[in-house]
Amino acid sequence: MKKHADFVAGCIAMILLLCLSGCSQAPYDFLSDVLPFRSPALSLAGNSVSGIAVLTGSTMASAQTPTIITQPTGGTVFVDDVITLVTTAEVTDGGTLSYQWYSNATDSNTTGTLINGATRNTYTPPTKTTGTIFYYVTITNNYDGQTAVVDSATARVTVNARVNAQVPNITAQPGSGAVSVNGSVTLSVTAAVSDGGTLSYQWFRNTSNSNSGGAQISGATGASYAPPTDTVGELFYYVTVTNTNVNASGSITAAVTSSAAKVTVNALINTQMPEIITQPVGGEVLVGDSITLSISAEITDGGVLSFRWFKVDVKNNTGGTLIEGAIGISFAPPTHDTGETFYYVEITNTNNNATGEKTALVISEAVSVVVYTTPGAPTDLIALPSKNEVLISWRPPEDDGGSEITGYEVSDDYGRSWLGIARETRYLFTDLVEGDSYTFMVRAVNAAGYGDEAAITLVVIPETVRVTRVRLDRDSLEMLVRERVTLTALVSPEDAGDKTVTWESSDETVATVSNRGDVFAQSAGFAIITVTTNDGRFKASCNVTVRDKSGSGGLVLLWIILGTLAVGGAAAGVYLWQRKKKKRGKTGKSGNAGNRGNAGNRGNMNGRGNIGERGNAGNDEITSDLGDTYNIGDAYNRGNLNDREDTEDLHDLWETFDRENTPRRNDTPRRDDTHRRDDTYWR
Repeated sequence: MKKHADFVAGCIAMILLLCLSGCSQAPYDFLSDVLPFRSPALSLAGNSVSGIAVLTGSTMASAQTPTIITQPTGGTVFVDDVITLVTTAEVTDGGTLSYQWYSNATDSNTTGTLINGATRNTYTPPTKTTGTIFYYVTITNNYDGQTAVVDSATARVTVNARVNAQVPNITAQPGSGAVSVNGSVTLSVTAAVSDGGTLSYQWFRNTSNSNSGGAQISGATGASYAPPTDTVGELFYYVTVTNTNVNASGSITAAVTSSAAKVTVNALINTQMPEIITQPVGGEVLVGDSITLSISAEITDGGVLSFRWFKVDVKNNTGGTLIEGAIGISFAPPTHDTGETFYYVEITNTNNNATGEKTALVISEAVSVVVYTTPGAPTDLIALPSKNEVLISWRPPEDDGGSEITGYEVSDDYGRSWLGIARETRYLFTDLVEGDSYTFMVRAVNAAGYGDEAAITLVVIPETVRVTRVRLDRDSLEMLVRERVTLTALVSPEDAGDKTVTWESSDETVATVSNRGDVFAQSAGFAIITVTTNDGRFKASCNVTVRDKSGSGGLVLLWIILGTLAVGGAAAGVYLWQRKKKKRGKTGKSGNAGNRGNAGNRGNMNGRGNIGERGNAGNDEITSDLGDTYNIGDAYNRGNLNDREDTEDLHDLWETFDRENTPRRNDTPRRDDTHRRDDTYWR
């Protein structure tokens, strides 16, 4: 606003000077004194013209006209091509450039049509429609409220239609014909184009007289094709001719299809195809045992049958490996390695009296032979006790022995007796004696029998009574500075297993609290003392109001005087007792007073994490989230329970397992009642 006022003042001064231009005094230097307005503010000039003071002042500078560095350049494109118009401009006065593009039907950078949204220094015009459009851009310099505008030159953009490749012209269609089996016949087509493209061919086979819907013939890509004649019958053939012109601006390919040509193949007498009467039958066999594969086939044309056996890793009767020496109707595969292998046999009939084919071949089905052994040990065995029960869980063996796992056997007496269960990977042992040590074992069973076992040992500990509530003997306190009051935490029930608590003050500058509930008043104010149980994290609080002592100076003086008299006039030692502020650690850590000995890291025992952490526990005492405490023996988790990848949290294991459908002792027969290997079940 100030610059505008200065500008107006300057204009008024200029008008006054012009009015006085007829004076006899020396000419006034208008350009140097008025137009530049060198004075920073309006003032009276030191010299006057005809007795009138000359006003001078500052003015607003005009915006600089942008200089176009790069004019937009048009071009010729095809429909749907992309072309981008670009312009660059600059100013040196520090102004800001803005852009607006226009389109015009004529080659003019005026009277164009504003293009909405085209406000950058680049613009990509549409190319959907053929024709020529001119484009230009208006560039505006915005400087200090002033603007200066310049229009670019026009850019011509021409959009042309695309030209497609020429459709081939077939001048000679393929002809029909008849031939004997294994005779020869050649089908040909003649076609041409005049646009310089290249012709290619693809032949098709059809069972009906039609030049569509046929099957493409692999490799039949020439102007001529010799169809097979080894099968009696009638087939139709046609060819698609494609012109490829890479110089076409539109579609570079164009195709035409010939008419269908009929080819008739008359019969010869070929060797009879063998008929398989009985396919080979596979099976499962224990390592080292034997199995024999057999096939039966027949012919009636007097030919001679021959056999070749093949093996393959997948169920397929092609692409196998020929087994050297396996040329009979039977074959005994090797059984020294576990795993599954597939076998098939190729049967050939050779008849030298046939007028057509001298041989005919048929291939049997591929059959599976599984060689297996007992499975490996289950992995990641874990155990979680609760009261007089223990839930064990495991993962299947990494090696199933080459045969599907059909079930498991579990034991709680170090393998002296076993219980057979289904494919469940968990089992609940019940009616265990608290305080006794148990070694739990599990082993997998497949068609070969039971495999190696996994074991875990632990001691069943009686259930720990859980905390249900905590309260304080006082809800509020009023204290004087330096006064001490002890709060008592009452944990319920009385026989709770873990009654340890932690204390906390909301403002230790007002009142502090020890780990035994001793509250020390530090300064006047208000604080909340909170107690929290280690088990269950139950809380209770007391509101503490601390006030300054009144008249304490006289009492201190009296104490000093009495102290002096008590020692016969000698100067009594005046001691200022300062209670050292105790550092409150985590009362749940092992070794702290009030904890149950050195029972590991009790701060983490009731949470869901670190269940298997031994800490510094003398007896490896661990408390689960179920409130059950147990000892870990020497073979607790055969590694680190928490290192088990992707395993569920043990507490979640308790919470999520289907107790009703989990196998347990009373639901499962002992080993004495289960099938043995002789009964093709498990041991």
